[in-house]
Amino acid sequence: MTAAPAPPRRRSRTRWIRWVIIAVALAWALIPLFFLALTSLKPANAFLEIPPRLLPSSVTLDNFRIAFNDFDALRVATNSLVVTTAVIAVSLLFGVPGGYALHRLSVSPRVVIFFVGVLLFVRFYPRIAS
Repeated sequence: MTAAPAPPRRRSRTRWIRWVIIAVALAWALIPLFFLALTSLKPANAFLEIPPRLLPSSVTLDNFRIAFNDFDALRVATNSLVVTTAVIAVSLLFGVPGGYALHRLSVSPRVVIFFVGVLLFVRFYPRIAS
């Protein structure tokens, strides 16, 4: 009797690479939020310090008081939420039936890709160039 060959180690290597990619993506997304939170806790005179400090020398919540009392940030956030919800609802109202119609018409994928390309080109074309 011979022993069965050992399974290839490729799976563990791809799993390790996947975790590294996830960690880099999380760092890419969370580091700016970390700096945003640190900056929000700095006093007003510490924003433009030279050289800049990573950690604030003193922590204050005055910036939040000013934002919520003087600038009425809660009303602004509520308005943004209402507008965002309305835009999503209207987009779904037109997008879902449009996608269903394209599927039912059995349009060639090349035609769909062409029209999507044209729409993206028009969308990303700089207005200053026209």
